[in-house]
Amino acid sequence: SMACNVLERQNIPYNLLIVDCGARVFLFPNKFDENKQKKVIPEDVLDTQVNPACFEIGGHMVMKREEDYKHVSEGKIFELLSYASLSEEEFAKVEQDLFSAAAENDSGVVESN
Repeated sequence: SMACNVLERQNIPYNLLIVDCGARVFLFPNKFDENKQKKVIPEDVLDTQVNPACFEIGGHMVMKREEDYKHVSEGKIFELLSYASLSEEEFAKVEQDLFSAAAENDSGVVESN
């Protein structure tokens, strides 16, 4: 929850995938909606009507249109997911912020929401 709080304070959308009865938790920062608002996503990607969330980012791709299903490729999936991904610099900053918050939490500093 601490990691989710850090992302929320930075206004970074994310998806959370909880598996194995809560034994494993995957946190995926997600920029797809931000890139959609900035109009940087090509129309052919938007036309798929796939809005990547935890299933798609985690590897379970659901194609909503028959034509997309018939023509899906690793390259097309990579392109789609690239619009949900943080840049290397953004990821490095988030990673640093999360590890800093975890270190503060381990040292007994109480986090405020």
